[in-house]
Amino acid sequence: MTPPPLHPWYSLPWVLAYYLAHVLIPGVYLVFLVRYRSSALIHPEYSWDRLMLIASTGFFQFL
Repeated sequence: MTPPPLHPWYSLPWVLAYYLAHVLIPGVYLVFLVRYRSSALIHPEYSWDRLMLIASTGFFQFL
C-alpha cells in the first residue's frame, strides 16, 4: 500500500478520501474488535455473532 503521489493543493479532497478509505475504515473495524473483547463478557445477552460477522468481513476486505 503506497500513498498517492503528491499533487497540487486543489486535489486535497482526493488525498483525504484515499486516507479515509485505507486508514480510518479499517481502524473502525479494529476498534470494534477491541471493544468486543471487553463488552462481550459484560453483556453476553447481546447478539454479538452478527456484529462480529460484519466486522470480520469488513476487516478482511482490506487485507
